[in-house]
Amino acid sequence: MWQQISEWFFGLPPSTQVTLVASVITAVAALSGAFLAALAAYLLRRSEQRSGQKIALLGILQLLDIETAHNASLLEEFDKDPTTATDLYRSTLRFDVWEETRLTLAQLLPHLKDRGLLPVLAEYYDAMRVMSEFGRSTTHTADVRRDILRSRLPELNTLNDAVRPRLVAELQRLGR
Repeated sequence: MWQQISEWFFGLPPSTQVTLVASVITAVAALSGAFLAALAAYLLRRSEQRSGQKIALLGILQLLDIETAHNASLLEEFDKDPTTATDLYRSTLRFDVWEETRLTLAQLLPHLKDRGLLPVLAEYYDAMRVMSEFGRSTTHTADVRRDILRSRLPELNTLNDAVRPRLVAELQRLGR
């Protein structure tokens, strides 16, 4: 087959050969240029997408940092004065940011250096949610709720001590 093409090509007048070669080179260059332009556009979009995802991750982690700092200060307050844990008119352990962002955070997991952060956050926030809801519940007396919360305080502090440094480290890595 190649021999037939070769015989056909060399049987053409020289000016036609030059025109044909130039046309083939032009077509290959145009296709290569189009391919490279598409590749560059794809890489640029991908880079912008990754940059946007990192900005979103940074924002979520900053909000979680604020929320966990709030919870840490409340745990210290509960430790000093357990009656504050069941006072319906005072602040309570927060988990709103976690509730609103945990799915997005799971989607952004590939951007986290500390892949173990998500399960630690989940465990932390589950405990905070349970204790917050229990502290505000009216099914038990305030004394019973305080006693239960006081007994769970070491566990809550341990979870807090596990989460806060990891969040701060991840934020520093992302350039906060």
